[in-house]
Amino acid sequence: MKLLLGCSALLLGTPTLTLAQGEGGTDPDGWSEVDAELVALEDADEEGDIQVSGWITTIWADSDTVAPPATTKLNGFFFDAIRVELDGERAGYSWKLSFDGFNGTTNIFDAYVRGPMGENLTWTVGRFRAPFVRSGLMPENRYLFLAPTRNGLLYRGRAIQTQGGMLHYNHDDHLAVQLAVQNGFDGTNDEHMITARATASIIGDGVPMIEGAYGAPDELQGQAAIAFSDDSVLPKGQALLAEAAFTYGRFYGAFEIADYDRDYTAADLGTGVITVPAQGRGNTTPWAITGSALIDAADEWEAAVRHEDYDDLLGREVTTLGVNKYLNGHDAKLMFNWLYTNLSGATPSQSLIAIGASVSF
Repeated sequence: MKLLLGCSALLLGTPTLTLAQGEGGTDPDGWSEVDAELVALEDADEEGDIQVSGWITTIWADSDTVAPPATTKLNGFFFDAIRVELDGERAGYSWKLSFDGFNGTTNIFDAYVRGPMGENLTWTVGRFRAPFVRSGLMPENRYLFLAPTRNGLLYRGRAIQTQGGMLHYNHDDHLAVQLAVQNGFDGTNDEHMITARATASIIGDGVPMIEGAYGAPDELQGQAAIAFSDDSVLPKGQALLAEAAFTYGRFYGAFEIADYDRDYTAADLGTGVITVPAQGRGNTTPWAITGSALIDAADEWEAAVRHEDYDDLLGREVTTLGVNKYLNGHDAKLMFNWLYTNLSGATPSQSLIAIGASVSF
């Protein structure tokens, strides 16, 4: 992208490059002038540069039972993401626009402007994800499994990426605090959703927004976070979260637990997040624990396991086994998942096999 913009800049009349000459014709020291002009051209380009990135993730899945509300077994191909992201900067202010066409229509995920506000403090205004759970804030092309945790799934979709404003405090990249005020379940009516999150690097430099051990340093790294959310349109609309993650060379581990107030079930039904009350998160405390390890000398294969307890009326507990083949790290990978869902009562347990391919650009 930078190469294309640089060529365009040359054609459209930005400073031209000349062969610098010293006294007597070809002075080797004259190349410093070329270097200076290259730097000037790059600076002129970066002022209005637009970075284009994204990813495509496609999945084949097969289930052995019918999972309500579906009436038939799952066996087919579908897109999980057709993501395009645009990032830029102008006069010290950054912006981002991202949209996805995974369901055949264009869905705006992010559309915000960000700028400085004093030492270690920035502001964000626009459409963005509520800063609640790490697995919901993480880019989907950096997942260890084909799907995030239950908490992450609830906080990564359009229903929770709403307009608002946020303050972000960062102290030496070891402590980050976010406070967001956004439209809540009542949309643009007079109530709001307030979300606060604090993340601390408790060991080393912490863990980046990536799942798994691929690319992790040899030294032990760890971080922990707590979060709080309150949607004031709900009489009982508070949520709490605690989580931790670590890497140690070839190994990765993570744990998260959330607690949701009573009225989240009705709110999720109203927005279509769930289809039957028994799937609701109201009065639940779902948790998930994850572990993985790189299993070959070339660090091209990673095996992972995750266990989740949804704590819902269906009594769902989900165990996921995964194996990833990294062709170019997380930017190009094949993912093999097996999910086993155990349900309480007379409802039969469910098993699902999924194979995915994800390529970033």
